[in-house]
Amino acid sequence: MTSFDISAGPAHAPEGASRRRAWGIALLCFLTVTLDGYDTTAIGFVVPTLAQLWQLPGAAFTPAFMATSAGAVLGYMLSGRLSAGLGRRRAMLLTVAWFGLGSLATVAAQGVVSLSVLRLLTGVGLGAALPAAASLAVEQFAPRYREQVAVAVVAGLSVGAVLGGLVGGPLITHGGWGAVFGLGGVLPLALLPLLYWGLPQDDLQAPGPGGPTGAAGGDHRAQGRVAALFSAGQGGQTGLIWAFAFLVFSATYALQLWMPTLLGSFGFTPAQAPRAVAALGLGGLAGAALLMGLAGVLGVFLALPILLMLTLLALCSLSLLPLGPLGVLLMIACMGVGLIGGCLGQAAMAISLYAPAQRTSGVGWAAAWGRIGSIAGPALGGVMLAADRGPREIVLWAGVPVLAAMGVVLYLGISLSRRQHRA
Repeated sequence: MTSFDISAGPAHAPEGASRRRAWGIALLCFLTVTLDGYDTTAIGFVVPTLAQLWQLPGAAFTPAFMATSAGAVLGYMLSGRLSAGLGRRRAMLLTVAWFGLGSLATVAAQGVVSLSVLRLLTGVGLGAALPAAASLAVEQFAPRYREQVAVAVVAGLSVGAVLGGLVGGPLITHGGWGAVFGLGGVLPLALLPLLYWGLPQDDLQAPGPGGPTGAAGGDHRAQGRVAALFSAGQGGQTGLIWAFAFLVFSATYALQLWMPTLLGSFGFTPAQAPRAVAALGLGGLAGAALLMGLAGVLGVFLALPILLMLTLLALCSLSLLPLGPLGVLLMIACMGVGLIGGCLGQAAMAISLYAPAQRTSGVGWAAAWGRIGSIAGPALGGVMLAADRGPREIVLWAGVPVLAAMGVVLYLGISLSRRQHRA
């Protein structure tokens, strides 16, 4: 495997009971990320219904989309410090409880302002949970498996989106839009006992022999700060990972959050709108499987451009070709292969490049810049929608950040490969 893993860690894969324990921990982390993915995309499921119920245009919900991502940015930025201070196990327990309660509270929203505020608060928990889960899961496996494990765990975002797309329509039909958020609150709270009993105590961020203010504890807390990601000549690679995350998330979330609304122009009803999210998520699952397979042969830095090329072809096809409903959903699924694959891949890139004590911060800050992109992308989509730009034009413009992201990851992969050969 072409790998740029510079981390320390177990030299051998877990065996016997240890292997079962490792996979059990990874499963709990995957379930956490799955519920994170469901709650993150839930706002997209309900906007077509809320727009009719509150008699507002779809563009009026742009603040709610942006608030979800803004809260997640804060959560991602805080994740490293939170994990360094509490340990990743307690950080996961806290953040899962936070976004579960936040999702339940969202049911009480009475307008766009209250909806946006509640999504902002919920987003903080959504953002802080993922980096801790991904970092804790990969620590259970040998270095040669960590890219694949990181992709598998973070693929829970796609699984959550798919589940939401599949159950969103029936939930709205039989229980109203509030049922979508109600389910998104109950499930994380039900997961908490399993996390409490199943996750290991986190030794990586624990204070050293000197106690909370001892040398080891201080060093781990220092590694949880963003400045550590720019030390030892890592500044260039950190900046490139951030740029990649920004670009791929901006395109992904613009399409993921606005596609249910845009589907009306393709002949879909509001009740059918969640199918777009499900199709994008199903494509993302295929992208995750392809990424894990290709990363094992080519490495994540060469696998990602292949997936992103498929996304570009799908974007052009949906924009330029006359397609029926099935063709539209098929192209949306093909978009998800590279878009969701890219979102998963940025976490694998960070896992591969950073040392163990920096991983939670590395994943968190990369995802934070991705989430900043996820604010910019839907915001620009809302502006274009308000300006009466056609859905095909909006889809075509989404190809610009995808093309730029391809260039960034190729440059990063080539640079790191040359550096490795010189070493």
